[in-house]
Parts: sequence; structure tokens; C-alpha cells
Amino acid sequence: SPGRRTERAGSDRPWWQRSYLDVVAVLVIAFVTWRGLRAESGRAALLDDPAVVLLPSIAAVAAALLVVRVAPEVMRALASLLDRTGSAAARTAARRAARAPGELAAPLVLLVVTASLATFTASLAVTLDRQLVDEAHHRIGSSVSVVDTGRTGVVAIPAVVVEAATSPVAPSADERLREPPTADIHAPLAAYADLWGVNRASPIVETTGSALHDDGAIPGVRYVGVDPVSFADLSFWRSDYAEEDLDTLMARLAVTPDGALITSDLARRHGLRIGETIRLDLRDSRPLGRVAYDAEVVGVVDQFPRWSPDDDVGLVIGRADTLAAVSSGSRDRLVLVDLDARFDERSRVAADVANAGGDLGPVRRVENIVDRARTAPGRQGVLGLLTLGVALAVVLTFAGFVVATVTSFRRRSTELGVLRAMGLSRREMTTLALFDLVGVMTVALVAAVVVGVGLGHWFIPELVDTPPGTAPVLLAETSWSATLAVAAGLGGLVIASAVVVIVALRRVRAFEAIRLGES
Repeated sequence: SPGRRTERAGSDRPWWQRSYLDVVAVLVIAFVTWRGLRAESGRAALLDDPAVVLLPSIAAVAAALLVVRVAPEVMRALASLLDRTGSAAARTAARRAARAPGELAAPLVLLVVTASLATFTASLAVTLDRQLVDEAHHRIGSSVSVVDTGRTGVVAIPAVVVEAATSPVAPSADERLREPPTADIHAPLAAYADLWGVNRASPIVETTGSALHDDGAIPGVRYVGVDPVSFADLSFWRSDYAEEDLDTLMARLAVTPDGALITSDLARRHGLRIGETIRLDLRDSRPLGRVAYDAEVVGVVDQFPRWSPDDDVGLVIGRADTLAAVSSGSRDRLVLVDLDARFDERSRVAADVANAGGDLGPVRRVENIVDRARTAPGRQGVLGLLTLGVALAVVLTFAGFVVATVTSFRRRSTELGVLRAMGLSRREMTTLALFDLVGVMTVALVAAVVVGVGLGHWFIPELVDTPPGTAPVLLAETSWSATLAVAAGLGGLVIASAVVVIVALRRVRAFEAIRLGES
């Protein structure tokens, strides 16, 4: 009969599945993708050459081909579950979908590829924006910073005394005679928070030197002195910067004047552990003498604001007041600040700074760095092209899905007319007609979300240029809002297609459908 011939013809797999061409295509795509990622051909090229996006695109095609292979098994399992229910129409539809995967192939491939790439593109945009903001914060140290360049003045070289430190080393008499009694004078550490227009401030004092521990010497050390309480409030910090949160680390520094935090790389290379003591040998920017004291390691960090793991010297974080107490001069101070509108009165601010003994340099703001980077022509052009391409693909996919739904319904009109003539109710016929639509959409939605999230976490770190040793480390973000939008779009597509099918079902007349099938 015509119905059996139709079912028998539909039970065959597509020719490209029968010849295993899809399996060959998946293997070729996997090899090309692996070679491309291994050769790092996509690194540093995403914003210069959008063609590298072909890697996740062909990976999405490979995933869609695998989904087409798996879909009949899913329908077969669903039919087994429906055997326990009284829905004969749904059970029949599930069995038919399992026996005729060819009709599901085109809609599945279209939906999985388009929806997964939409999720990937949105996640890529979110990741790039987040990384841009994080890089700006990491470079500045906070949202806003200002530099106290200091004033050159005559100073008396003090006897170096640190209450919490041990055995400081003062310059010799010969060194004092050879060196000019001048240094860069800065405002007191506590004075920055009282400046006009400054709500909160956290000064950072830096110098360089070396260190010594029980197992050997550390030839290069960058010492960063912070105020633990204010630094915890104002500094930029991410959860991946250390295994412990910033408040815990700063609390240890607050109760340990001679405490120090070190980087995990420094701890690993020199076998240092929390509780051990290192001998710091630091020098001022002007050669006023060297300062040495014993510091206790109280914590370990993986990353730290304004520091990159590829720096040649190791990083030691201590207290700014400890360094100020043992030092007669220092490098320019970076001050993390929280400002209000009063700070725009620069003459009043300059007067306050001068009265405090300092001299403020330029103000650096994260928003300025981010705005310049976001408006770069290359970045806008690439992201615009990607967004436009995905939007066009979505429109074409939605149109193609509706056309495929209508075409499939017309092909099955004879079968539906026969079932209607045999006594199938209009409600059961609607269930039978809509089951394929809902089943395909459900499988496509689940697959698209999984594939899209997987593409983002796998490809984004490889396509975005983050050379080893840079900071902060790129964190791939998933755009869940875009994922929900994709799900809502697919849901709307189901509703629109269902309306088309229901309207067409009302026009199906049993005798006309049978006669049409016979002709």
C-alpha cells in the first residue's frame, strides 16, 4: 500500500549515513581541529583574522552529525518509556521517528549548528568583555589609581629600627659620606584618605632587592608594601588569584607586621612554605643604603594585581608601614583611590597634596582604558561580523525549519488521512503530527546547549591570545542569557510551527488525502 511504501522508504537511513560518510567527516573535522589548536594557529589572530572561527564552526557541524546518529536511539528509548503509558499516538510517533531518522536529519543539523554557534558567539563576546575589564583592573590595581611622584628634599638618614623586624642593616659611615642627603619625600601613608575629593585610599609602596632562605638565595625580589585593611577594600581581586580569599590573606598581614605573602611560583621554585622565614635585603630607589629584615611567610598567591607571572623577579607582598619604617626613601607610590566629584577641583587637591608633602601625578581610570579598547575598529569589526553572521544564520534556520515542517506534513498527509479514516481522533492526530516537531526541537535544544557551552570552554581559551605568564588568566565565560534566549527562540519556533501544523490539520479531509495518495 502507499502508506507502507512511504514508511519503508522513510525507514532507510540517509545515504551519507549508510555509506558512513558522516563518520569520515567527523574524523576529518576532529583531526583538522586538533592540528589547528596544537599549532596555535588561532592564537593572537581572532581580532585580526575572523577566519579562525571556522574551527568552532566545523566542530559544531561534527557535533550535529553525531547528534543525528544518536537521535534515533533516543527516540527508540522514548518509545520504550511510552509503552507504559496510554498514549498510543505518542508511542506510534516515537517508533516512527526511530525508524525514519532521515526526516530528522536536516532539521537537527540546522538547529544544532545554528543554536550552538549562537551560544558560542555570545559566550565569546562576554568573555572578551570580561577579560578586557579584568585586564584593566589588574593593570591599575583597582578602579582608579593615582601616583604620588614625591618631592626631592633633604633628609636625615635615620637609624633603621623596626619594632616587629629583626636585625636591620644600616648604611655604613663611608656610604653616608659618599651619598647626597636627598631623597624623594612623599606624603605620610595615612594622609591620602584625607585629601580633598578622596573617600578612601590605599597606598602601595614598592622597591626591589633580594632574599635569602635556609636552602639558598633568591637573587631578584620585587617587594610590594600594602596597607592590609584598605587594600582589601579597594583592590581588584578574583577568586582564582589565590586558594584563600583576600580578606583572609590581608588579615594575616594585619596581625603580623613582619609577615609576607609570596607567589606560588616562588614558593615552588625555592621550596618555601607558610611559617618559614626569609631574609629580605631591599634597597631604596636612591642609594641611601640597604635595608634588611626577617619576614615570615604567612600566605601564598597565584596572581596579584599589577604583577605578571612572567616577571623576571619574584614577588613578595608585605606591609607598607614596615617598609616605610625601615626606609628613608622609596619609589613613587601608587595610591588606589575611591573618588567623588570634589576631586575635579584639581587646584584644591594639589594644595592638599602639597601640604601633605607629596605631588600627585596623572589619574588612571579603568573606564578610560576599557572605552578605548572597546571602540578599537578591529575589535568592533570582528565582533560585528560574527554577530551579523550568526543572526543571519538564525533567520535562515528558522525559515528553513518552518519550510521543512510544512513539507514533511504534506508528505505525511496521506498517512494522516488514512489514520483519520480508520477512526483516529483529531486530538490524537494532532499529537501524532506534533510529536516529531517537539521531539526534534527537544533533542536539538539539549544538544545545542551542551555543544555551545562545550565549544566556549574548549575553544575560547585557545582562540583568544593569552600567552603563558600573562595575567590575569583568561576565564571562559558562558553567556547564560544568550543560552536562555536560544531556548526561548527555539520554543517560539516550536509554537509557530505547531500553529502552522494545527491549521493545516484542520484542512485535511480523509477521502481527499487518500485519493491524493492513490494518484
